[in-house]
Formats: sequence, C-alpha cells, structure tokens
Amino acid sequence: MDAEQDCPLVVDLDGTLINTDLLVETAFEVMGRQPWTALNMVAWLAGGRARLKQELAARARLEVAHLPYNEMVLESVRAARSQGRRVILASASDERLVAAVADHLGLFDAWMGSDGTVNLAGGTKAARLQQMLDGGTFDYIGNSRRDLPVWRTGRRAILANAPDGIARQLGTMNIPFDRTLGYVAGCACCGRINGQRMFWFFWRCSRRTASRLRRWNRPCWPSLRFRFAHRRSMS
Repeated sequence: MDAEQDCPLVVDLDGTLINTDLLVETAFEVMGRQPWTALNMVAWLAGGRARLKQELAARARLEVAHLPYNEMVLESVRAARSQGRRVILASASDERLVAAVADHLGLFDAWMGSDGTVNLAGGTKAARLQQMLDGGTFDYIGNSRRDLPVWRTGRRAILANAPDGIARQLGTMNIPFDRTLGYVAGCACCGRINGQRMFWFFWRCSRRTASRLRRWNRPCWPSLRFRFAHRRSMS
C-alpha cells in the first residue's frame, strides 16, 4: 500500500455529510408529536448534551434515507473507498443515529458517536480517533470550529460548507487544508437549510399542538355546561 491508502478518511456527520443537524432534527420531530417533551428536554440537558441527544434519538421517528446528504462529501467517500482507503464516520450525534446513517449508506468501515454519557465532539473526538487508529494519521472532513482539535491531530483538513473564518484559522495554525467540498463566505450553507427546516418544524409543531388542544377541549365544554346547569338547579 502507498501512503495515501494507509491514511484513513474520517468524516463528520452534522453539517458535513448531511446539510442539517441531527440534534435539531430529532428535537423538532419529537416536539412535533409530543409538545410536552420540551419540558423534559430541560432536565435531559442538565445531564449533559450526550444525555439530551440519547433521549431524543430514542424517541425520534427519523428516516435517515430522507436526510439532506451532501453529494460532494459522498463522492469523496466513494473515491476514498475506490482507492482502498479506510473510511470512518465520526460524529457527536447519538450513536443510535450514527449507526443508522452508516448502515443506510453502506460506505463506512467504522463509526463512532456520543453514547449518552460522553459527547463525542472536539478534543474528545480527536482522542477517540487517536485511540482507534493507534496514534496514526488521518484526513478529516469537517465544517466548524468544533472540528479544530480533530484537524490539529490529523494529516490534512478538508472543509465542507465551512465559513471563511475556519480557513483563516487553519492557516494561522499551519494546518494544510482543502476546501473543494464547498465554500461559503461568512456562514455555512447548512445554516440556511437548517433555518428553513426549523421554520417548517415550528409550523408543523404549532399546527399539531393546536389540533390536539382542540380535540382535548371539545369534550370538556359539554361537561362544564352540564356541571354549571346542575349547580344552578341545586341552588
């Protein structure tokens, strides 16, 4: 094997492989069906981001086949596999969802995610990759500042939908990088997509909540009228 084949390709999930964030997707999917879950989310978050992600992933009815995948990243993954390189999906999303995406695509040799206790982001992800790869080098496709500790330990940074500030920061850190997988000045394009999706999630959530309130209130009015009339007749 040559040096390129020996170097695994590691791919981030949220905002990189997919043009959205699974924490946002699961939160609004669950709240759209169970609006009262918003109160539980406060308690789950008190137990840490990993706990929040785990609880939402366990309740969400998310169809990973319908997620907005980044085709440029998928092409890079397929190209790496054709070269005989090992490809790893590494995400801070809950491991249940990471496994579902990996199984659906069938393109990854290994995957890792948050487990309800450890939030696999930043330096924690970098350390886990170093452990998995026995301290070996790797290329990493990411999109945000949270990926900087991972890029620092890797061989080369590959930017997908990353803001221009990330490229400047990598330059000051003397980390080689490539941004051929999409470049958006100022903000990641997935932010715009998330904004649109969040609006429609709010819309659907409010409509479902209003519909449930109407159904719950409908049987109450006859009962209240009966009780009021009964009291008047007794007085």
